[in-house]
Amino acid sequence: MNRVGVLIFISLTILTHTTVLGVDWKFLQENEKGEFFYDAENLVPLSEKTIGVWLKVVYSAKFKEQEGLKDLHHTVGFWEIHCQDRMIRLLLSSHFSEDRPEEIPSLPRVFKTPDWEPISTNTVLDELYITICKQLRKI
Repeated sequence: MNRVGVLIFISLTILTHTTVLGVDWKFLQENEKGEFFYDAENLVPLSEKTIGVWLKVVYSAKFKEQEGLKDLHHTVGFWEIHCQDRMIRLLLSSHFSEDRPEEIPSLPRVFKTPDWEPISTNTVLDELYITICKQLRKI
């Protein structure tokens, strides 16, 4: 699937991802920002060397207060991981409130193809990399 096809697929599914698709959110890690989960059932092979994964963060009350984000409950993002090169990039993200299942329109929606970034050790993204790339080797 080419990059445009992948981005179209992602954009069409993100709004329904948390409510319609069979999502199997697995706990990944907790830190001062909140609790992080990944969708273990819907890993998306994007090429021979990359895999796509949904990551969800449910924000802590303390983080929301510090950042002035009282309506924000969670963010769902689609990440592309290059296991061989230990690189990652965010392709799409949407923000949601606790009261409404739809996106919060006042917060920016990311829809881009950013540059690849190295994965720093001892971070949430490092834990995601280790977990997903370990699963990928089993497939």
